[in-house]
Amino acid sequence: MGLTGCISPDFAAIKSLQRLLLADNNLSGMIPDELKDLPILIELDVSNNQLYGRVPEFKQSVKVRTDGNVDIEKDGPSTTPVSPAGGRKGGDGGGGGKTRVVVGSVVGGLVVVAGLLGV
Repeated sequence: MGLTGCISPDFAAIKSLQRLLLADNNLSGMIPDELKDLPILIELDVSNNQLYGRVPEFKQSVKVRTDGNVDIEKDGPSTTPVSPAGGRKGGDGGGGGKTRVVVGSVVGGLVVVAGLLGV
């Protein structure tokens, strides 16, 4: 898909969210704890990104996919970034960390607004 940035905890405001499918992107950071409180969530797929840290304890009925995130369950990201295709890249691609965070926040905010409007 091509999304970058962090997964916004604002997704937790969409109480009608059943599936959050964010696989095969360039997302970084941690999975927000707030997502585990979504009342009717049945699937969270964040596979093949650059996520790290502890996976929140979701209800048993929630299917959680995190494969392809080499630093999941680790304290932080690897020193060498990993592209979503699995290859290593030497730098940040010239995009800068601030750009990724802004894009992720904007995407998260738009999804929340769309959810509240019932779109």
